[in-house]
Amino acid sequence: MVIIKYPNDPSKFFIKRLIGFPGETVEIRSGKVYIKNGDGEFELNEPYIVYGKDENFSITLKDDEYFVMGDNRAGSFDSRIWGPLPRKYIVGHPILRLFPINKISISPGGLDEKDL
Repeated sequence: MVIIKYPNDPSKFFIKRLIGFPGETVEIRSGKVYIKNGDGEFELNEPYIVYGKDENFSITLKDDEYFVMGDNRAGSFDSRIWGPLPRKYIVGHPILRLFPINKISISPGGLDEKDL
């Protein structure tokens, strides 16, 4: 999970799931997300998805580009709509999750700055 500035209006902030890194190809086939990189291709295991969306999409990320998606795939406003996210719009990551109450945690998603 990352906190980003919306690239079309940097005064707005979103929390999104970081799906693709520079140099990777993100493909969505029948609503399932696949990542292609130097290690091959793999399907993302996404048990956290709220609502799926049957769609097809493919993009190869350039240097300094990331691909982000929301967990409510049917209604999320994310990289599928406005394209790859330049690194300069990633401003942080959540340090505390409060909801749902049975999943309260510190540093949800486990992303460190060194990963970007």
